[in-house]
Amino acid sequence: MAVKKTAKKTAKKAAVKKTAKRAVKKTAKRAVKKTAKKAAVKKTAKRAVKKTAKRAVKKTAKRSSKKVAKRSASRIVIPDVPYSSGRSSISSTPLPRSTASATPPKSSSTKAASNNAQRSSSRVVIAVIAAVVLLAIIVVARNNNSSTSGSTTAPANSAEATSGAPAETSAAPAESSSSDNMAPAGSGPEGIVAHSTSTGATILWKAPATATGLTSYNVESSTNGAAYAMLATVPATQLSLNVTKGDSAGWTSFKVSAVYGGGATAVGTTVLGKNAFGLPGQYK
Repeated sequence: MAVKKTAKKTAKKAAVKKTAKRAVKKTAKRAVKKTAKKAAVKKTAKRAVKKTAKRAVKKTAKRSSKKVAKRSASRIVIPDVPYSSGRSSISSTPLPRSTASATPPKSSSTKAASNNAQRSSSRVVIAVIAAVVLLAIIVVARNNNSSTSGSTTAPANSAEATSGAPAETSAAPAESSSSDNMAPAGSGPEGIVAHSTSTGATILWKAPATATGLTSYNVESSTNGAAYAMLATVPATQLSLNVTKGDSAGWTSFKVSAVYGGGATAVGTTVLGKNAFGLPGQYK
């Protein structure tokens, strides 16, 4: 039984090897055929370009030669035939025949025509070279497109978070209270920012630029867009407040106001110039 199993295994391996060899041969033949077709296309393109270039050069040469011949023939001068002035009888002396030289004299017009012909031929050659280059570029581009078709790259989006920067809410709740409408004696706190901690966050701010009559600071919070409620009131000498995170769900907005004598308040501004900022979660 063991001999039969080993024989079957060896037979299977041999069959797999044969199929693999056949597949390799087929792929190699296909690759050879593709390269042969590409080479044939390139050769035919080059031959067509050469033929068109030769035809264009011949046509321009023929046209330039015809123009030169017409101009030279039109400018050949034939001398007048002499005649006797006294009587109508013709003198016995034979009249000179008007002959024109087979080769017209060279003039500035012929030189100009030859220069024009040379310029036109040089332009044709330049155009042919440019056409050859364009055809080669097109062939290479097609080959590259066929080999790289189907492969796409998607840019990865990255987001960076910096510690200590305040999180701004996209839509802060309306800030309206009776104390905010009163005319303050000074300005509000500045540079309000929040730093994350192990238990929650620390809210920091700077003293107002105009702090005459400053008595304390009010820190208010709003959870999930609700109305602002008093979170804490700290003395004027305290410029920070620790808040504890109770739940990770939702969003909490904060604002800090300066309280002056008589109950007047002035809302502070964050480092981004806003009156409020937000943090993910619920704090107390």
